[in-house]
Amino acid sequence: MLTAATTPVPELWTPEWWAVFLTSPGFAGLAATLAALTTVATVMFRGRIDRRLAADARLATEDADRHTRQRELADREAEHWWEMYSWAIKNMPALRAEPVSSLALFHALADQAPTDTETALLLVAIEMLDSGSTP
Repeated sequence: MLTAATTPVPELWTPEWWAVFLTSPGFAGLAATLAALTTVATVMFRGRIDRRLAADARLATEDADRHTRQRELADREAEHWWEMYSWAIKNMPALRAEPVSSLALFHALADQAPTDTETALLLVAIEMLDSGSTP
């Protein structure tokens, strides 16, 4: 007949108990569980950070694209304005025949002038139209 050898169980929280517990499979399982929980928490936290960074990058890209489109539109509008201004200056002798329409044209161009410089050019053109001088 076999009998199991029994070792006395150390009292809880004593140095002997800690020595047995820290080398037991129970402690190894607890450590593995804590490591797994730490890994899961880290992955979830990192995933949240990555999603936030990706969203910020997407918004920055969209803002840059929007700014580029707005700049291109403004450039096209300025180019169109200069074409209209150049046409009006070239045709100023013919425009003098219709002073009311010509002034309306120049005032409309002034309203659409991209900058103060263009507005000043139109004021000079209006004075030239009124005075009868040519560019």
